[in-house]
Amino acid sequence: MSPEERLDRLERVAMLLVRSGRRTRSDLRYSIHALIDTQIRNEDSFKEQFARLTELQAETEDHFSEQFARLIEREVQSEDRFNGQIARLTGSQSRTDEQIKELVAAQKATDAQVDKLAASQQETDIQLRALIEVVGRDRNGQS
Repeated sequence: MSPEERLDRLERVAMLLVRSGRRTRSDLRYSIHALIDTQIRNEDSFKEQFARLTELQAETEDHFSEQFARLIEREVQSEDRFNGQIARLTGSQSRTDEQIKELVAAQKATDAQVDKLAASQQETDIQLRALIEVVGRDRNGQS
């Protein structure tokens, strides 16, 4: 093989390497954008769910406050029904306690989801940093 043929062959190989590098970089960019889009959608969904849960919790607290206020008002207005109202209040308090327990359990589940999402976000950040570092090295011609 002549030196000129070797040089031509080397140029072809170099062009193939350049095309392959461009293709890989394009694929990496696409993957990064897809990952970012997914993360944004997940964050928006989580914010909506958390806002809804907060709204429901506020409504429940208002409802309980209204019920309790009505029970107290009835108590003050009719002292001769005092024992009956105390019994109803105790039952209502028991239901309220159960509902509060359910709300606490729901809040714990939400907290667990928040922790899980935070861990997922942290893992995504780590992977994204690693990917950016790889892309940065490729751009700088490092191996």
